[in-house]
Amino acid sequence: DLVSFTVAEVFITVIFFLFLLSHRFFAIRDIEKNRRHNITSADFTVEVLGLPDDVSEKEVKSFFERRFGQVMEVSFARKYEGALMAINKLSKLYTKKKLYETKSRYYVMKGNDVKADKLEKVVQRTEEKMIPIKNRLEREYPNLTHHHKLPVERAYIVFLNSSDSLACIDTLANANRRCPPWRRGTRETYYFRDVHQLTAKRASEPSNINWENLEYPRNKKLVRKFLVLGIVLVILILSY
Repeated sequence: DLVSFTVAEVFITVIFFLFLLSHRFFAIRDIEKNRRHNITSADFTVEVLGLPDDVSEKEVKSFFERRFGQVMEVSFARKYEGALMAINKLSKLYTKKKLYETKSRYYVMKGNDVKADKLEKVVQRTEEKMIPIKNRLEREYPNLTHHHKLPVERAYIVFLNSSDSLACIDTLANANRRCPPWRRGTRETYYFRDVHQLTAKRASEPSNINWENLEYPRNKKLVRKFLVLGIVLVILILSY
């Protein structure tokens, strides 16, 4: 009957959600186990937030080297005002265009005009695809300038030794508790430019970083997650 069918559907749904939760739990456990037993670039890298918008790589490197140890590289994730996805698409099209232009010149040198003409047509089609993206960027993001002039969102700092990266994370995480702002020397030691309080955590593996989402604050990400979850629940309820 209808009641038995509904109960069975609810039971199956609950089992499905329990399966998803258990899968997530074991996946996180396996990832952590793998991280402990394998050395990767992330073991030497610290993700730092709280830096001023106009900071330079040289200034950040000097700040962390004086406190924690030798820094091999400093990389910035910058604020693209939500335009990074369009810029990535434009960059891929530009790379494709340059590739086909090079091939076309090669076939011209070889005297194969037929293949060269075909590649030139591909170049033209690629340029046509680039035009609306450029127009959209100019229309929606008029203040978007050169990459190196954009505000800094966060920094990725690569240390020579993994112990230095751990010391950096631990020190910045406990700086306020151990040395509150009213104590002498706190700002000079732990605050960037004596004003900016920094937070640090172990960086994710480069291949796991979704660069388009870095500039979105945590609260916006949570809102989107709950919105998607709500839509899924509504669909499941309506399917009964």
